Amino acid sequence: MRRNDVFLLLAVLALSGALFFALRANSGPAGIARIYHEGVEIAELSLSKPGEFRWESGDDYVLVLVGDGRARVSEASCPDKLCVNTGAVSRSGAAVVCLPNRVSVVLEKPGDAGELDAVAF
Repeated sequence: MRRNDVFLLLAVLALSGALFFALRANSGPAGIARIYHEGVEIAELSLSKPGEFRWESGDDYVLVLVGDGRARVSEASCPDKLCVNTGAVSRSGAAVVCLPNRVSVVLEKPGDAGELDAVAF
């Protein structure tokens, strides 16, 4: 390896490390769960107190439970139940998505609305 190759390798490693820590800083504990249907916000729940939200449309439904800083889809009418099997999420930027019902639960820190999500590209 030449000297310039070593400098290039060190620069790439330094940039990768900085990017890793920058992305990790944004993914701390969340404070709210925003629930969307077809991209439109339909509910906002605080993760600090126990609660639930049920979305229904005809025979389709999704039940979201929140509390203890976490949110999860506990029941859904979708056939594969991937959203239910995802389990509870607690980090800011995390999401649980029910594609057949077009419902998503996105966790955010309070005051994060409108900011760009550095995790999704």
